[in-house]
Amino acid sequence: MFRSLIFSSVLLVSVGHTVSVSAQSELPDIEAVIAEIHGKEVKLSGRIGASKNFLGPPDILFKSNDRAYRVILAVGRNQLKLIDGCQFQDYQPKSGCGVDISAEITVIGSRLELIVFDIRNLIAPE
Repeated sequence: MFRSLIFSSVLLVSVGHTVSVSAQSELPDIEAVIAEIHGKEVKLSGRIGASKNFLGPPDILFKSNDRAYRVILAVGRNQLKLIDGCQFQDYQPKSGCGVDISAEITVIGSRLELIVFDIRNLIAPE
């Protein structure tokens, strides 16, 4: 009985009072969360650059706050020229080029990627 109670609800005990709260009703469905963020436009600051890909052409990555996102570039020719030569070097956290970007979040399967549509304030690699 107690074991099934643990799996169906969370028990909160406070000074002799027991309150049962349904754990399932408080958590949103994963598809609802994905639908909420998919297609949102965001502004980010970080570093952008090409990363080695031994199986094909280099991936373009954007790194911000210790997270890396694969990038799909949707910018014009002039902005592409801005980031030409920006590369991430192995084990060098300051490699790549510092930038501010505007991007659309896209969720592809279990991956979150950024469709970058604006690049501003480029800082050359250190």
